[in-house]
Amino acid sequence: MEYVEGETLAARLQRDTRFPVDLAVGFAIQLAEALAYAHEHGVVHRDVKPGNVLVAGGNRLVIMDFGIALLDGARRLTFGLFGDRLGTPDYMSPEQIQGKRGDPRSDIYALGAVLFEMLTGRAPWQGQDSMEVINQHLTAPVPPMADLGVEVPPAVEGIVRRCLRKRPDERYADAASLRHDLEHWQELEPAQFLLAEEPGLAPAEEHLLLLVAGICFAFLAISTLLVTATYLVAHH
Repeated sequence: MEYVEGETLAARLQRDTRFPVDLAVGFAIQLAEALAYAHEHGVVHRDVKPGNVLVAGGNRLVIMDFGIALLDGARRLTFGLFGDRLGTPDYMSPEQIQGKRGDPRSDIYALGAVLFEMLTGRAPWQGQDSMEVINQHLTAPVPPMADLGVEVPPAVEGIVRRCLRKRPDERYADAASLRHDLEHWQELEPAQFLLAEEPGLAPAEEHLLLLVAGICFAFLAISTLLVTATYLVAHH
């Protein structure tokens, strides 16, 4: 694999808090281009977040950690019982929270959350615990950036909001379309992003319980395999 010397986007955000619009949009264009390439080859990342993006020299971004990626046409690339529901709460799409496998539009949702954070210095939704954050993905509207004390061009904020639509068919259809709008945001009419208010989805308690149960089962299964392997090695 390529050796990339640099830092994660998460570390860069921790240091700089948020980025100027041009830099944030430039980073998002790179991420959209990388995701478009992955999607064209049948791979959905499913865990796009600042911690999984490296910032190399010249502000070149590299997406890493395809550990829970989904390969189109393959049964799974993750441990079966809980692979479908893995992700990171701050960036997880509603359909992943609901236990679905996700598709390229799930990565677009996560990219929208990352762009929101690059522009505002925080993830779209805040909460005291993961359950609260997850439920806000399902039920809460996207906070206006002006309410967070950040002035962002309306077209750019509109792009972010389209990425963060709760229903996949209301987001960008593919990463290439998102990249096009990011590259030409200054030519876009803000009125085209006046999206209708969307009703919330069902809360996530049941889905989170299934996720926790799956992870616990997987931990026990892996622990049992390790103990068994250790025993067999010690007695042969």
